[in-house]
Amino acid sequence: MKKMFALLMALTMTASLLAGCGSSAEPTASTASTAVSASASGAAYDTGMPELDSILNSATGRLADILAAGKITCVSEVAFAPYEFVDPDISNEQDSYVGSDMELARYIASCLGVDLEIDNVVWDAVATGVQDGKYDMAISGMLYTEERAEAMDLSDIYVTDETNVQTFIVPEDKVGDYTQLSDFDGKRIAYQMGTVQQELVNSQLKNPVTSEFSNVQDAVLALQSGKCDAVAIAYQVGLPMVEANKDLVISDVNFSYDKNGLVVACKKGESDLVAAINVIVADEISKGLYTEWTAAAQSRVQELGL
Repeated sequence: MKKMFALLMALTMTASLLAGCGSSAEPTASTASTAVSASASGAAYDTGMPELDSILNSATGRLADILAAGKITCVSEVAFAPYEFVDPDISNEQDSYVGSDMELARYIASCLGVDLEIDNVVWDAVATGVQDGKYDMAISGMLYTEERAEAMDLSDIYVTDETNVQTFIVPEDKVGDYTQLSDFDGKRIAYQMGTVQQELVNSQLKNPVTSEFSNVQDAVLALQSGKCDAVAIAYQVGLPMVEANKDLVISDVNFSYDKNGLVVACKKGESDLVAAINVIVADEISKGLYTEWTAAAQSRVQELGL
């Protein structure tokens, strides 16, 4: 049953890729094969998106290297369902990286007409890997911040989710203790290091006793073992965790934060690559694809009990 469900989910989450990129409803060939043929023969690109074609036909820098190699590399910490997580029922490692962000990565690769290689790393290595030029792009539930914009080239926001507020996970029997943000002042707060939540805890709470973890799952385990009072977390990431752990709930108290847009990150100075990604992001938004990918991912997360 699980294998059948995984197959159905895979078909749902990749249906958009089969339709190809751009506005053409019935392409005569896949976008990938068209772009690869253009790269190999030196012919003009025809992706169905004129703006993208123009960028690809005059590509420089890293984008030109990607097209020549026929592969784009994406770095992510594949541990933030429903954005990115590992499906244990899929044996192929690359295919097992699923979720709405991973589908976006596949869509970008498809529109560029290249293969995709995903590298699953710890969160701290995501941004540094892009900054050092080890990877072409990072897609990992990365929120826009001014600091990140200074360190990397960021794409246009590919999804803005009003429900994805920055909040807390707390024990179910303690949820009534927190009715306003100041109730968390002086409390033991856990978070994943290097995240927006770390910044919010230290800037908006008074005298918090903080605990840093390399991944959010360990922070939740610390909460369950009584080593902290709350975990600072994004709502969409926390939701499957409380659904899988009935002793925990998401607090009604949120941080003050209005920059909930997620972005793709590239090495500083790669303007052609970011421009191409922005065209693809605009195409994805116009088709409502990310919403479809997220719904499919949430269903799979619930099935797996993540």
